[in-house]
Amino acid sequence: AADEVVKSPGIPEKAAIVKALREQGTPIISEMEFAARYMGKSRTICITGSNGKTTTTSLIYKIMCDAGMNVALGGNIGESFAYQVATSSPDWYVLELSSFQLDGMYEFKADVAVLMNITPDHLDRYNYCFQNYVDSKMRIIRNQHTRCAFVYSADDEVIAAELPKYEL
Repeated sequence: AADEVVKSPGIPEKAAIVKALREQGTPIISEMEFAARYMGKSRTICITGSNGKTTTTSLIYKIMCDAGMNVALGGNIGESFAYQVATSSPDWYVLELSSFQLDGMYEFKADVAVLMNITPDHLDRYNYCFQNYVDSKMRIIRNQHTRCAFVYSADDEVIAAELPKYEL
């Protein structure tokens, strides 16, 4: 009877409860989508990729902390993004985002999106279709506009092949 459900990224789409919710038209979102509604004027740096997410997210967070910036670490690393939004007001959130978290994001916008690389991973969650996984990773740039930034690996052949599909 919920109007909306915040789903843990570990729960697959094929789970009976998720199927039932989808069939009845109940919106299912990620914690990232939910928390972003309440983050006020804070901005986000969001990092995704098949490999290197945690290291890159940690480095960006450390550099910003060392520079004396008011910053929080979250997403797929650190404390819950929703908890941090409820208990603090940093200028920046540095968020590691998995493909599973990206799948439940619709209105969320990364002020700075970082896409490390895309290699076959988690294909069992994407009907063993690599393009479905690629599409999930590319959601990192969803809702971005001209005042946002997109940083990506120009050496990654998969990313290079996908870029022409998007207005950047």
